[in-house]
Amino acid sequence: MYYEEMPLFYRIRRCQTDRHNLRSIDLYDQSVIEGLDRLCFPEDEPYSVDGRWWWLVEDSEENPVGFAGLAPVRAEPGVWFLCRAGVLADHRRQGLAQRLVKARIAFAKSVGASAIITYVDRDNIASGNNLIKAGFKLCVPAYRYGGDFAIYFCLDFPRISKRV
Repeated sequence: MYYEEMPLFYRIRRCQTDRHNLRSIDLYDQSVIEGLDRLCFPEDEPYSVDGRWWWLVEDSEENPVGFAGLAPVRAEPGVWFLCRAGVLADHRRQGLAQRLVKARIAFAKSVGASAIITYVDRDNIASGNNLIKAGFKLCVPAYRYGGDFAIYFCLDFPRISKRV
């Protein structure tokens, strides 16, 4: 008898429990993010988890398969930075990176962000396309976080003026 393989379902969750405390990440979640970072980016230096909000992607069996971060830009109040994100190779091309971008945009809006900035390596076409699909535009930032081989993207949130 032929059985059709069931598709995996994914859940994205924000790791912090306290919306105003960037250091409230659970130690288990921290170790999971650090482990995923090593698996997704084996040639890179370890990425610091401190001072950022983190999201984890879990499959239908609650196995962690992806992660993404968001941090306030200290030098530019109201501006947030989409930092490190990765999805394990076996789970790519499922729309998870796009969902992680959207989750972080929604959170940034909910805390009153005026804009989000990020960058991708110039060879990372898939990530650049995901950002464009989410509404990001190419930009030239005041500070080049990613060095000479980065392409920068910005997303501005329109300010709604209240009529009196």
